[in-house]
Amino acid sequence: MYAYRLQVFQAVAKHRSYSRAARDELHISQPAVSKHVRALEEELGVTLFQHVGRRIELTEAGHLVLQCAEQMRVLTDETRRALLELQGLRRGTLRIGASTTVGTYLLPALLAAYVQRYPGVTVMLDISNTRGVIAGMHERAWDLGLAANLPDRPPLRRQPYCRDSLTLIVPPRHRLAGRGTVPLAELGGEAWVLREPGSASRQAIEQALRTHHVSWQERLTLPSQEAVKQAVMAGVGIGMVSRLAVTPAERQGMLCIVAIADVRVERQISVVQRTDTRLPAAAQAFLHVLAQQQPRLAGPRPQ
Repeated sequence: MYAYRLQVFQAVAKHRSYSRAARDELHISQPAVSKHVRALEEELGVTLFQHVGRRIELTEAGHLVLQCAEQMRVLTDETRRALLELQGLRRGTLRIGASTTVGTYLLPALLAAYVQRYPGVTVMLDISNTRGVIAGMHERAWDLGLAANLPDRPPLRRQPYCRDSLTLIVPPRHRLAGRGTVPLAELGGEAWVLREPGSASRQAIEQALRTHHVSWQERLTLPSQEAVKQAVMAGVGIGMVSRLAVTPAERQGMLCIVAIADVRVERQISVVQRTDTRLPAAAQAFLHVLAQQQPRLAGPRPQ
């Protein structure tokens, strides 16, 4: 099946270095790596790498072999997983890529239900922002992706799962802290703590503010909703986070939640899979778990 020489070749192509491939990925000696690459070149009758200064680069033939090697790796993985599925999900692997909010607050309970039902399946969860989830699905890193604002275009197919509303949070001593409800326009000129570019929550917040012509200042950019909450607690500015992210303890004096009277900031959380790859049984089983435990996150719309 998938030959070891091809694995060695792919590692060298990835690191653009024999020594780094040997040390960081293959865990064999550099001479052994060179020997495997030379043997593959002799077998195929082509030169795979060329030296450019101190670096090595793929030749035209090397690029072609790399594409074919990746296809062979994917086919081999799918074959192995299909054989494991014949054992009725007593073994196998489920690979999921999720956005920060989904992976931190929504998925743990769902995965607990899944592993209780299928204890022999190994679950691998990687957390990124929405942009990272999309990239990982394109790179075939995961079987399923879960995030907000996912695309629905080949080779990805999106299935809406639930809606999540974003909640305005302010420090306890903020001028809005005593207000139960405010119009969006009253947030004009406020200093905001926002997620990083590529985050679905940031996209939703900026779109709402722009649509209603509300100006804002970006005081701080942070990589997670937990970090946003901590900065708001510290008085850096105001922010919006998922309803899932605000715990009862934080509502009791550490943060103040203020409803926006005239606008609801929401995002659609969806599941995405590839249309050009067979979905493994472990992933199909997880979709059944999702369907059986679909939450209702979005509350009533403002009047």
